[in-house]
Amino acid sequence: MNILFITSNNTGQGHKSITEAVSTQIRRLSPETGISVIDGFAEGNALAKASGRIYNTLAVYFPLVWELIYRYCDHAYGFINKFIILCTKDGIMRAVENTKPDLIISVHASFVGSVLTMLEKQDYHIPLITIIADLDNVTALWADKRVKAIICPTQESKRKMAAIGMSPEKLFIFGFPLREQFTNPAVIDENALPADLKFESDKPLALVVSGSQGSRRSAKIIHILLAAGCCKLCVVTGSNKLLRKTLETRYKAELGKRLHVIGFTKELDKYIRASDFLIARASPNVLMEAVCLGKPVITTDAFYGQEKKNPAFIQNHKLGVYCRDIAKLPEVIAHLTENGCAGLKDITRNQRDFYKPDSTVRLAKFSLQCLKK
Repeated sequence: MNILFITSNNTGQGHKSITEAVSTQIRRLSPETGISVIDGFAEGNALAKASGRIYNTLAVYFPLVWELIYRYCDHAYGFINKFIILCTKDGIMRAVENTKPDLIISVHASFVGSVLTMLEKQDYHIPLITIIADLDNVTALWADKRVKAIICPTQESKRKMAAIGMSPEKLFIFGFPLREQFTNPAVIDENALPADLKFESDKPLALVVSGSQGSRRSAKIIHILLAAGCCKLCVVTGSNKLLRKTLETRYKAELGKRLHVIGFTKELDKYIRASDFLIARASPNVLMEAVCLGKPVITTDAFYGQEKKNPAFIQNHKLGVYCRDIAKLPEVIAHLTENGCAGLKDITRNQRDFYKPDSTVRLAKFSLQCLKK
């Protein structure tokens, strides 16, 4: 029995992370199941590849354009699906022929209705389930009445799918799928905190998760917090080498005292566990990783489109706070850390009630049930 995951590696890291999380658990539960993973955009022509790569540019530098495109998808999903078929059909169908899947799992909205139409035209009767990679403001592209099942991470996403006509019998909630270093106690070593994380300050530790997007805003946040002296800082710059160099040069005197800067890391979970709270963009993966580990989140911004409602989502479920005006960050941090960090502890309790660490395992088991049927 074989499963083919269709994902995207360049439209942020979220789709890739979800694919890794679910496929790892499927392999653990059923070692005999063959698993293949393709990037749907990379399987297409030059236009498809460009479409996959342009997301970051639009989201960061032309947010209003991206929001218009995202809204357009809700009303023109038929056109979008035809475009995806035109650009990727040969590559995706070649992957289907080579891997011979008994089940297809789509982790990107562009490869739901489009792939189902491709399969129908080739007379392939392969069931497809989709795993929604967003928390709330989900696009209609995720929905197609021909799917076997839609995995919704939240009640908000389930309501959207139901509102646009998806049958309740095809909608399932397991929670947001996370990699096992965030969810599996067997692989989590609470004592294995980063050895390089040393400070002279005894203030609470804020983990600032940055990366290739929003470097200018991240630099402003660091400047404001260092000036206020309300916390010590560990900044994850990801692949943004320029931001890392800028911070290390500008704040050289603070390194090892109140500031620590790292680049890309595969051990983000360890840095999250070492922190008292996070300051991050409202990316669903980072938000849910922090929630799973019981670390309050202060979110300062969100990409338009699919992330637009995430700050409100975090506040409505009391999983963190939204501070749109970064000049007020010291005030927000002071409030959360007063009286023995009472505010942070309240949020942590809410997080533990909200997220169930076995979500990914249950999702993997459901996928295997779909495979066997």
